[in-house]
Amino acid sequence: MKKLAIFLLAALSYAPTVWGQAAYVVPKEADVNQEITVYVNVKHADCNCPNLQDAGAEIYMWTWKPSDPVAGNGTWNASNDAMKMTDEGNGLYSIKFIPSQFYTITDVELFYSEDIHFLAKKKDGGSGGGTDTENKSGDLVAEIDPVPGCVEKICPFPVNFGQDDYFTVKYDNNKEEKASMQNLAEGDVYIFARCVANGKLYEVTAFNDVGTNPNLEMKSEGNGIFTLTFIPEDFFPIQPGEEITSMVFVIRRKTFNSPDDKTDGNAVISVGCN
Repeated sequence: MKKLAIFLLAALSYAPTVWGQAAYVVPKEADVNQEITVYVNVKHADCNCPNLQDAGAEIYMWTWKPSDPVAGNGTWNASNDAMKMTDEGNGLYSIKFIPSQFYTITDVELFYSEDIHFLAKKKDGGSGGGTDTENKSGDLVAEIDPVPGCVEKICPFPVNFGQDDYFTVKYDNNKEEKASMQNLAEGDVYIFARCVANGKLYEVTAFNDVGTNPNLEMKSEGNGIFTLTFIPEDFFPIQPGEEITSMVFVIRRKTFNSPDDKTDGNAVISVGCN
């Protein structure tokens, strides 16, 4: 087992050669609220960075997309030390961070649609306007993809479904940012559910009465995960022939005394093929 672990670590260290990429993310399928590692290989042809290849060079990340980093890049001739990359040897450099904390955006989807755009540079980027004169790489893109399934706090399964299909809404209490709603116990998690059908609003139970309806208690799956499964057209009190276009969910405690006993905001989920 130890030999296998050493082999895997070695393979990872030289992944740019194996994968044929100058820059990439590990893991590529990532939760943007968890730590990732961005790698760049300054010896790779696609890096286009002849002035970064001297032994022992100190390399910094300079990134601008999906947004500017929270700490800031610094100035071109004096990079921010927070952006310094780790020398992994053989021209490979890395930097670890949690994307949602590292960048200044809050829209999770932007991470996956924009990816991570950056260049590698020395602390002093130099001057001259080109990679042959400046101490920098060409522009690089490290692709980041969502983890299969959902990485949000409240998730639909499946993503595409009809109102006559079985549907599951999942709530991950581990991702709850509101302190008063963290560490919820089995039997204490209920869901307020509303739908829009033919332009009209339908609620399963009024918000203040949710805790009295056992059909709205979410089942504990363990490890902070709670689910509720139902067929939308049977779950909501819609009229025959009406078409549900969207559903709205709010997670709350069984006993509701104040706004501290519910999640902030709500989850809006479209019904039908998206």
